[in-house]
Amino acid sequence: LSATPGEPAVASAAAARNELLADLYAPLMAHEAHPATAGYVARGGEAARGLVPAPLSWAYALVSSRCFALSGGDTFGFVPFLDMCQHSAVPSANFTSDERGIVLRTLRPVAAGEEVTISYGGDYSSRRTFEQY
Repeated sequence: LSATPGEPAVASAAAARNELLADLYAPLMAHEAHPATAGYVARGGEAARGLVPAPLSWAYALVSSRCFALSGGDTFGFVPFLDMCQHSAVPSANFTSDERGIVLRTLRPVAAGEEVTISYGGDYSSRRTFEQY
């Protein structure tokens, strides 16, 4: 959860998220808490700390960027096949959910090899996504 240079709003949102995560479970904000992040720091030295997210920050981003609101909006789920769909303001498919699960349906004919896209929502923007994840 770090930001690109020159983006103070994004940097501020990322710092606030990291502070919240550190308040919740500080031990997992240490790079040494997970073998992968500890290995990156061991190989890259102290400079790697600023480039590699802390284990809890990474896990939070991984989970929150792959959850979808399900029927009613108060339940979330991991849906691996939706994770492969990119955003489009004019999507080629849409998904719905009910008590049985998730259904992905095309909104128009999709050619073989064409990417299947969904809408991430009307308020989707790269900046918002970067701030959130």
